[in-house]
Amino acid sequence: MQPSTQYIGHGTSLLIKKEPLAIREAKIPFEIRQIQSSVLRPDKVQTAVPVIQKSYEIIWIKKGSGSFRVDTKNQEIENDIAYLVTPGQLYQFCPKGEIEGFSIAFSEEFLCSGEKEMAFPFHTSRYAGSTIFPSVRIDPDVNSELDIVVSMMLNEYSKGLKFKSEVLKSLLNVVMIYLSRKMDFMPDKALLKGRNGLLRKFMQLLNERFTSKMMVSDYASELFVTPNYLNEVVKKETGFPVRHHIQQRLILEAKRRAMSSEMNMKEVAFGLGFEDTSHFSRFFKNNCGMNFSDFRKQHSTLIF
Repeated sequence: MQPSTQYIGHGTSLLIKKEPLAIREAKIPFEIRQIQSSVLRPDKVQTAVPVIQKSYEIIWIKKGSGSFRVDTKNQEIENDIAYLVTPGQLYQFCPKGEIEGFSIAFSEEFLCSGEKEMAFPFHTSRYAGSTIFPSVRIDPDVNSELDIVVSMMLNEYSKGLKFKSEVLKSLLNVVMIYLSRKMDFMPDKALLKGRNGLLRKFMQLLNERFTSKMMVSDYASELFVTPNYLNEVVKKETGFPVRHHIQQRLILEAKRRAMSSEMNMKEVAFGLGFEDTSHFSRFFKNNCGMNFSDFRKQHSTLIF
């Protein structure tokens, strides 16, 4: 008996073709899906609830239109564009009319396998608290080649063969190299060493610990350098001291929680490590230019 094809929503109004259940039970942090939408009224944009991204994801739109929002940034959906979404981002995908493409989701560990620079196209900013939403135009000269690679991925993912994970990792690396080339970006191993390496490690640690570590000395201790040296390196590379990045990362998360949950300000403040709600309120207003309630009201009207 042939397994039935299942269609699900993926934080969107899309219908995404998934593999049979027996195949999806494979314990690998990777998933590839073919995006197929129902035929929608051309004058009607389907809405969906914003979701917090759990993994790295490449969303390659081969054909379609609509809107894509990540945090507070909006972008129009276009043909032959690959959108790169990172874990923790608040995103909403609203197609209009028919849409076709692919979604490839995976963990950083699955992608990198010791080569951390392979994930760099997802992190094209050196500034904490900024929303990074890279998009890559897939030109005709590489469209057919990427089609072949992605078709190989779909075929490999649908089977339970030996070394399945290794084959998928290799194909994913090929996709990432193609995308890097179209971004005029190639991983530079020098960035992983010396002063730039310290900056990368600080940013990674900040993303992991920003709710529990709010002092420059906390990060310096973890990185085995003095607070002064860490400040010197971070400021030279980014133009801002460590404290600024800590504050901006906290504000970004506060904005995401304000837009994506029904938690009140006190709950958001406590979740971000603030014991004093009035302190958090001042902190939020000083960094956003408006109070928490006004921000939530303003951005709730922007949810598609």
